[in-house]
Amino acid sequence: MRLLAYPGLALAILLTSVAGSQARAAGPPAGPNARFIQGSITALDTAASPPTVTIARGRSRSSAAETAAAQPSRVTLKVVQNTTIRVGDIPGVLADLRAGQPVSAAYDRTSLEAFVISVPAPPTERTVTGKALTANTQQVTLDTNGDGTADLTLSVDDTTQLGVGAVGLSRAQAGLLVGLPVVARYNLTSFLAVSLRARTDDLRRLRAPVTAVDAAAGTLTVQAGNGPLTLVLAAGARVRLPGRTASLQEVVVGDNVEVSYVTNGEGTNVAVEVTIVVRQRQVSGLLTAVGADSVTITPRRTGAAPVVLTVVAGTTLRLNGRRVLGLSTLANALSAAQAANRTLRAEARYIERGPKRAALDVRVTGRVPTPR
Repeated sequence: MRLLAYPGLALAILLTSVAGSQARAAGPPAGPNARFIQGSITALDTAASPPTVTIARGRSRSSAAETAAAQPSRVTLKVVQNTTIRVGDIPGVLADLRAGQPVSAAYDRTSLEAFVISVPAPPTERTVTGKALTANTQQVTLDTNGDGTADLTLSVDDTTQLGVGAVGLSRAQAGLLVGLPVVARYNLTSFLAVSLRARTDDLRRLRAPVTAVDAAAGTLTVQAGNGPLTLVLAAGARVRLPGRTASLQEVVVGDNVEVSYVTNGEGTNVAVEVTIVVRQRQVSGLLTAVGADSVTITPRRTGAAPVVLTVVAGTTLRLNGRRVLGLSTLANALSAAQAANRTLRAEARYIERGPKRAALDVRVTGRVPTPR
């Protein structure tokens, strides 16, 4: 068989036959670094960057051939952007993985980055796809056969994972699912929805200027080509600035934004990602002042005006290559240098939005005298 020329794929297919839906994902690229492990999840660290999954009591084999070399009985894998997660026969997300689940995984033995992580659908649960006809904080009705009538009613509680794709919705936002194709996982006994995630087949993208922001209501209005367009941000929607994560409170009227969104059956536009489009600038010169929330850099060229940069939560500060946690360290260094008639050099990257210049990173170098 031609599969023998691709032993990694052959082993992936073997895992499929042995583990059923646990290994229903496509095999990773064959190669000497590919490894496979089956066992159970013993730990998850979703706060790590990237998140990690620890698998124990598994057997790992080379993708090239079986080897006599001992393989680890416990491995901690990194869940990266290209990692495929599957729950039974459907795509899953990191939130679907739990300690104690049986699991199959394929990974790179050098980087420990997972290619595929597969867990079985719990035998007490079922997964269906249908259009959400009604949805609120208590229940959702689905049309699963396309006849336009509800044939499945699921209850919703605080444990139900709601979302648009991988982006979470709050329970109060359950109504945003109306009219969208939804992948529903539910308990066969209680008919409690374990997860309800709208598919993003019709995800739209738009770049436009912001005309209104209501951070309290979680809405954003942009000027689209055919008029104003108001978007409701999903609770887990990502708001980004260059170099860091931001929040809706940081979006201001006049910003250009790139928005990814879906439109539900009631005409509500649900945003899953907002990127604030700004130009990055750079400045270099001498550090001449450090304020409570700002630094001032004066370019060396004659007649150049000082540049005052606001230091925000995501700003990285470094002094002689070492990261410092606060402006007080830079302020003390500048005071010591000035007292000794010395100067400190500074370079910074920043974004300019209206009158405000927000620093992305500030790097200060120079000899800092030691106080006597």
